[in-house]
Amino acid sequence: LMVQLGNMLKDSGQHEEAAAVYRTAIAAALDDSDIYLQLGRALKLAGRTDEAISAWSRALDLSPGFSAALDELDRLLPFEEVAALGPGARGVR
Repeated sequence: LMVQLGNMLKDSGQHEEAAAVYRTAIAAALDDSDIYLQLGRALKLAGRTDEAISAWSRALDLSPGFSAALDELDRLLPFEEVAALGPGARGVR
């Protein structure tokens, strides 16, 4: 339910509010790569690129090779920087 609320907020342009909801979901022991993916997207839309990169990196820690997180990172960073993020990102692209 929290993730759906975050998605609705993000889709309606309320990016900071969406990020807060995703963080609440994560704090409620929902340490899930999909939530980190959505958190990163909301943060990127809010102009908080460094935090978005951190969220997508965490998604890769939880789900190595997670293609949606890699796609987001590929849009922002050179290949070498994506590969340097950790084992979840290495050798995939």
